[in-house]
Amino acid sequence: MNPKYVDISRQGKVFQVSGALTGTTIAAGHVAPPAAGAATMLSVLNPLGSGCNLEVISALLGHVSGTPGAGSFSYCMAFAQDLTTAAEAVSIIRPLLLGSKKSVAKSWSATTMTGSPVHYAVAMFPSTPFAGVLALTSEGTAFAVDHDVDGLIIVPPGYMLTLAPAATGTTHIVTCAITYAEVDFV
Repeated sequence: MNPKYVDISRQGKVFQVSGALTGTTIAAGHVAPPAAGAATMLSVLNPLGSGCNLEVISALLGHVSGTPGAGSFSYCMAFAQDLTTAAEAVSIIRPLLLGSKKSVAKSWSATTMTGSPVHYAVAMFPSTPFAGVLALTSEGTAFAVDHDVDGLIIVPPGYMLTLAPAATGTTHIVTCAITYAEVDFV
């Protein structure tokens, strides 16, 4: 971990959100940029009034099975003030260090995001030549990519960050996670 996140981690302000540990099957609605009201692969929302920015430290994508779609995954954002999806679903938020502090963020995985606007791509996940490399491997081959974002993507209050694939592929199942720090406004 970058030394700039060590103290904030000790304060209990570094969290990781992930989708289902068994993986998420990529569906048409997950494709970048997600449409208004689409189900997303993994999204984290920094609610209005949170009093902090979410600085993305890293993100992880892991191949479970299936044939990936061609292209790279990307980070997509949307201003989600009208999001009406009631309960967080499927995703898991946990502190990076063992502790009891709860994150201000909310998250969803493979859940229809009622009231969410169209996202826009903010950066590419610089990893994923999944299609070429993994098409030649056997099912279940472990292949994960951890992207060190190092705070270069910031999610301000009212915005939602989503990991999204370029294409669906054939029954492509992935695991994913986003690690972020809650950085208070000074």
